Parts: sequence; C-alpha cells; structure tokens
Amino acid sequence: MTTPSLIKLVARFVHADTGQPLNDPSFHVRFFDHDALKDDYLGESVLSSNGVAEIIIHPASFRSGLIGAFFARLAEHRPDVYCTVVDGAGKALYRTSVQWDVDVARIDETTKRPRPTVDLGTFKYRKGEGLSEADGPVMPLRPPV
Repeated sequence: MTTPSLIKLVARFVHADTGQPLNDPSFHVRFFDHDALKDDYLGESVLSSNGVAEIIIHPASFRSGLIGAFFARLAEHRPDVYCTVVDGAGKALYRTSVQWDVDVARIDETTKRPRPTVDLGTFKYRKGEGLSEADGPVMPLRPPV
C-alpha cells in the first residue's frame, strides 16, 4: 500500500452545549501522534471561522521505530492521532480522545490512488475535558511558518 508523500489532517471543533463552531481567534489546535514512550508533535493550526483546524504533514512525522532497512517494517504506518486545544498562552484547554491506527493510505475508490486528506471528524469542545496531569507543562505557541 502506498502512503501519500504529504498528508492533510483535518479536525472540526464545536461547543458541546450549543453545537456552534469553536472559533475563538486566540485558540490553536495541536496535533499529536500518541506513542508508548513519547508522543510526536505533528503540527499546529489556528481555528477557522467554522471551527476547522488542519495541518499538512510528511509520513516521517509519525513514523517512529528503529533506523535501518532491516527494521523498516517495525516503523509505524498508521498514526494514533489526538488533538489539544490551547489558549493564547499555550495552556491546554481540551484534549480529544486518541484515534487509533488512522489509515493515512486509504485508497480512493474512483481514482484508485491514496487519499491525501484524513478527516478526523467533529469534536465537542468542553473546557477541561480530556485533560490530566500527564498533559505536562505549558508549551508556548509556535510562530507561524
């Protein structure tokens, strides 16, 4: 199965109580790949007026494992993705559940080629939900590239 050279991850956020898009201009969404030892930071996005966050990643961003041709088969091919909504100071406000084994090499039935866009779905934002002590210290916002 062929993995696209670039992959777009898309997530939507709505207020849990109203269903309205989460579109606070000071909020950012951070995308992570959950791993046993250390989660991989995949990227960060502002929220659109429709509550949508999206990033573009290279498969190497989530492929952990041992280096070398012999161990290539041990590398991760399906990331376990979760998102964290942070405020302007970088403080975590909400964390989604982990979406296990996200298929980034799905084949489009019409074109018979890998789909480069992965829609993670819509998440119901409720401040504080999904957070724990393990979420660690505040990570400052990264400047736009």
